[in-house]
Amino acid sequence: MIDPFLNLAFSVFSSKGVYALLLGSGVSRASGVPTGWEILEDLMRKLAHLEGELPPDPAAWYRGSYHADPDYS
Repeated sequence: MIDPFLNLAFSVFSSKGVYALLLGSGVSRASGVPTGWEILEDLMRKLAHLEGELPPDPAAWYRGSYHADPDYS
């Protein structure tokens, strides 16, 4: 079976005009696109709001409420 990355490389190479650009979440920050962490903080604030709370530090609230560190999964 062909390696998925090799398959992708051949596909991009053989399809002229097709480009794959892989960037981290912070690259677009200057243009106003939120980072992955900012999106996660927003989700934690919304979750806290649903539970009737308004924490100043959403990550600390999440850790205290769910006994786990917030992550992207």
